[in-house]
Amino acid sequence: MQDINWDDLRFLIALSRSQSLAEAATLLGVNGTTVSRRLKTFEQQLGSPLIQSVGGHHYRLSDLGLELLQVAERTQRELLTLQEQANNADNAVKGRIVLTAAPVLCNRLLLPALRPFVAAHPQLDLQLLAENKNIDLISAEIDMAIRLSKPTSGGRQLITKRLGTLDHAVYVQAGSDHQDFQHIPWVLYVDGRQHLPQLTWMSARAKNEANNISGMRVTDLESAIEAVANGYGRSAIPCLMGDADPRLTRLPPQAGIELLKREVWALWRSDRTHLSRLRALLDAVSLLFDARSDRDH
Repeated sequence: MQDINWDDLRFLIALSRSQSLAEAATLLGVNGTTVSRRLKTFEQQLGSPLIQSVGGHHYRLSDLGLELLQVAERTQRELLTLQEQANNADNAVKGRIVLTAAPVLCNRLLLPALRPFVAAHPQLDLQLLAENKNIDLISAEIDMAIRLSKPTSGGRQLITKRLGTLDHAVYVQAGSDHQDFQHIPWVLYVDGRQHLPQLTWMSARAKNEANNISGMRVTDLESAIEAVANGYGRSAIPCLMGDADPRLTRLPPQAGIELLKREVWALWRSDRTHLSRLRALLDAVSLLFDARSDRDH
């Protein structure tokens, strides 16, 4: 076996993520011929095929290719970590950091609140990824995520921190009759959203009120806010979002009924903990929820 050119590892990684020579070339900023040539050379050095055609212009890794991919990704992570440590030797808050959260958190909380943080760090490239599903931080190379439940997976590769709680209240359209609010129907969620704590809480309230349910059901919190703002009924909404929307009015709490609270958690990759920009972002997000919690109590 010839000496391996470890620079070819990045071509293997790119193909594994795109499964297409053309898309891999786009990721690497080269042409498809270059990707094909480099991988063929790599195969010759190893004396065994690394990729297999699956029809058309699509490929998958061979068993050896999959084993080598693990080495390649681990090597890439270690090299990136070394580079990050060198770049952050001066403890400056700079470089790229990717934060993911549910769209409603991004749009109604993080984007408005993090503007001073971004302005204070002009060398920072904060990328906000709005996504409802829980993305795998390790495989997707995301630095930090904010989630509305305690993480249950990730092991030693992830670190978690409880940021606080989202206190909920019942909101109606601004200008509605607050004195007789029980005639206002509940805006609930469509089937398949039974896992949402706010749906369970509201369904119990609706059942006690002879199933006073709106004819409009929604799929997510953002849609629930819009439904209430447009007069379809009332719904349980986080106070930090409901109070900030002038189209909504918070109803007073009912005696004997405990309002809903949801925990907010941050999680990040353990190999990113040393980064100044991650620590700075964590401090900013933590202060944000601390401030909100103090104001709501």
